[in-house]
Amino acid sequence: VHRLISTPVSTVSLQVLFVYCLMSIFSCVLDLQLCFNFDTKNYKIFHGSIEAQFGYTVQQHELLTGHPLCKSANNATECIKKQTLECLSGVSVAERCPHLNRIELLYSSQQGNYFAVTAAFQRGGRPGAQKVMIVITDGESHDSHQLMEVVNQSKKENITMYAIAVLGYYNRRGINPEAFLKEIKFIASDPDEEHFFKVTDESALKDIVDALGERIFSLEGNSQGKGFGLQMAQAGFSSHVVNDGVLLGAVGAYDWNGAVLKETKRGKVVSPKSSYKDEFPEALKNHAAYLGYSVDAVTSSRGSQLYIAGAPRFNHTGKVIIFTLKNNGNLTILQALLGQQIGSYFGSGLLSMDIDGNGYTDFLLVAAPMYYNQGWERGRVYIYALSSEVQAFFTFHGVLEVPHHSQNSRLGSALAQIADMNGDGYKELVVGAPLEDHHQGAIYIFHSQNKMIGPYYKQRISAAGFSAGLLYFGQSLHGVLDVNGDGLVDLAVGALGAAVIIWSRGVVRIEAKMTFEPEKINIFNKNCQRGGKEVTCMSVVVCLRLDTVWYSLVFDERRFSPWAVLDESFRQQPRTLLLHTGNQECERLVFSVQDITDYRWPIVVAVEAGLQSQVKGPVLDPDWPTTLRTELPFWNGCEEDTCTPDLVLHSHTDLLNVLQFCSTRKHATSSLCSHRKEPEEKMFVVETGRRKMIVFAELQNQGENAFRTSLDISTTPNLLFSSLLVKDQSDIQIECSTENRMASQRSCNISAPFMRSLSQLISNVLKCFHVLISEGEDGYPDDNTNNIILPLKYQADLLFTRWVQNLGIFFVKDIILEADIWAVTKEGNQLVDITDYSIEEGTNSSCMIPLIKTTSLSKPEDLTHLSQLNSSNSVSIPLHCMLSLSPSKALKLTFRGRLQLPTLQAVSYHVCFTLIKLKLVHCLLRQNKLMEISCQPGSC
Repeated sequence: VHRLISTPVSTVSLQVLFVYCLMSIFSCVLDLQLCFNFDTKNYKIFHGSIEAQFGYTVQQHELLTGHPLCKSANNATECIKKQTLECLSGVSVAERCPHLNRIELLYSSQQGNYFAVTAAFQRGGRPGAQKVMIVITDGESHDSHQLMEVVNQSKKENITMYAIAVLGYYNRRGINPEAFLKEIKFIASDPDEEHFFKVTDESALKDIVDALGERIFSLEGNSQGKGFGLQMAQAGFSSHVVNDGVLLGAVGAYDWNGAVLKETKRGKVVSPKSSYKDEFPEALKNHAAYLGYSVDAVTSSRGSQLYIAGAPRFNHTGKVIIFTLKNNGNLTILQALLGQQIGSYFGSGLLSMDIDGNGYTDFLLVAAPMYYNQGWERGRVYIYALSSEVQAFFTFHGVLEVPHHSQNSRLGSALAQIADMNGDGYKELVVGAPLEDHHQGAIYIFHSQNKMIGPYYKQRISAAGFSAGLLYFGQSLHGVLDVNGDGLVDLAVGALGAAVIIWSRGVVRIEAKMTFEPEKINIFNKNCQRGGKEVTCMSVVVCLRLDTVWYSLVFDERRFSPWAVLDESFRQQPRTLLLHTGNQECERLVFSVQDITDYRWPIVVAVEAGLQSQVKGPVLDPDWPTTLRTELPFWNGCEEDTCTPDLVLHSHTDLLNVLQFCSTRKHATSSLCSHRKEPEEKMFVVETGRRKMIVFAELQNQGENAFRTSLDISTTPNLLFSSLLVKDQSDIQIECSTENRMASQRSCNISAPFMRSLSQLISNVLKCFHVLISEGEDGYPDDNTNNIILPLKYQADLLFTRWVQNLGIFFVKDIILEADIWAVTKEGNQLVDITDYSIEEGTNSSCMIPLIKTTSLSKPEDLTHLSQLNSSNSVSIPLHCMLSLSPSKALKLTFRGRLQLPTLQAVSYHVCFTLIKLKLVHCLLRQNKLMEISCQPGSC
């Protein structure tokens, strides 16, 4: 058997083509946003050869899957036809397509040569390129009649033919190889000594590999040893379709510094090496920049197209260039983006994104999948924004990174733009991380928001969840087609030896609406009974749009005791509604409002909605609210939203003024009546033995309803609140409260929670001060306050005044004034408390008031036998002052005090005078003056 293997030097990538039939597109309605989400529980995996690197690339142009290292049975790389799985219309994608173009191997020698000459060199080589064919055989051909035609055709195509004769078969059988060698020499190009080789057996083939390589490279380079141009370019390592052709990356061009070519209808566009010298200087030529490792194009806001190319090995940190390339080969570099870290492979992946779909590029994404961070190869994706200025250029906009897990990731190994997933009109981004989860791999989906790429991923899909033993899941990505015919774009993900199709799930938005009947809570209308009480009953109508959903209704979710309660027949939660696309379904629920007192705040009603199935069908939009909260206000009984009450307060006391007091026979002979000085109608008298004072108050609301009306009562410390009584027959309720029973302030709620219009309240209360408050804005606030000021002859405030005058012409200082006020009984009852003092015209003068230690509680004590408190029957309150007098000036010293009402209530007395002893001393003049004053409460 004669075996002849034809292998062109330019490698041909082998691909398997899967064709999926596009089913009918699902019609999109306005209410149903056909967004996209990836279903990790529904997917399809296609397996291929791991050795062939099946899944290295994926492309949804009928789902192309590349496996560049496909091997034949004898472990030789084959150049074969494209495998195509074709489906006729109507064939389910889940079924195996019945039509497969089989691959036929070419065994005939001259037929194989003819195929190589006529077919294999038709693609991949530029005009004028050196073409080489190597023929290795161990015997004569069986189709020698085609030999002359094949050799002549190779010469016509300017193909250099190398022929290798393996003599092992002839030597082992003692056959004369002369005819065989003659045929092989005829195949080899002239001269024979450079193009013809012979070996004794098959194992000796390795001995001529080096020599053969030198001969071939001498064709690629030149005999003077200069560097390669485009001979090892590997044009097509990356590619991108542009307006007028296809952009091709050639990483091997110019000694592996790389280049970018363009294939057009008129031929190839190749720029000279000098076009790159500014950004790729000769000093760095040995770094092998790999320009063209990735290529892309962007469209500026002015409609011009710019080309992008990555050089991930430039200066070990990587570089991306933005340039223009004319069809005459003129290449102009406009901008360069530099990597930040050595070995990060910055520029190995590029993706231009038009996230709003207006035809202009918004962002350029540059991958650095080997970016090293905190001891791990995590990877990073750089975001650059394209400016809208005349000279378009890119500005740094941020980075995308994965969470800091302790693992390698290589985020950015693959980048893909996919359709809008959440219905906001902006396209999304998928990024591959094939080293995550111990090289099983994962992908990340980033959403665009407000014309920006979100910094945090919305979904992470790990190969570990597929339970299929996948490796390097996410090394390639593509998502533009609807594979399963449900109207939603699906995602193709490449792995080592596999390609995974992940179906998309529609994303729906549930629109909830609530209406109340009536619209506000009428607290004046108790229309039903619940729990034996008259309450206000209402209903709420919950309406939902779009798919089969459940919902839950909650009143006052943050209150421990809600103000509204659903009727028993509606309390089962959650509740289910079956919805049809585009239609609205509603349910009426009845509830009752509890008896409360605070109507200021509305009742908060919340509806939470969700889908019945979390596994099948669509999913909820994560950026769309699933909870609707609304407020149910109370009706205030007024024409406007805010009531305008008019509260009027009138009050007076039962105390007698001096005129009324002295007009009675009982008090006509009193010393008070014989020494009247103040106007009789302005001075009031507290008679001996009186323990209570009554204040008559009348409150009216002459306006609209007054909510949360309160009556604040405060008294001076010599009065204690006793009680409050409502006179006449009134439906108004009043409730007073205070934290301290002995406090001088009370706050009383008037007919809580509201005081109706034109209502009236008459009450008796022991008090001296009124303040009226309402939640509403009072129409006439001036009549809301009554101040009852009663100057008393029996008053709590005592006033002791003394005048001191300097009649000389010199300034006198250090005058000592000592005063003793005999006001503490032997039982420790203190009748008077000195509270304050004041000094007029007394520069540098001051007094000291001591604290008298007495019993905390007043004790009953009989003082009726005493007419005066003095040093013999009481304890004094000492006062000490240091005074200074200016020449011809008078000084007025005033002490203020307060009678202790609890003490006066505890002791018994008739008329009791208090002795005040004053002593004036000057240290230099040695003058002492002693004065005694007898003072009766009410007369001093």
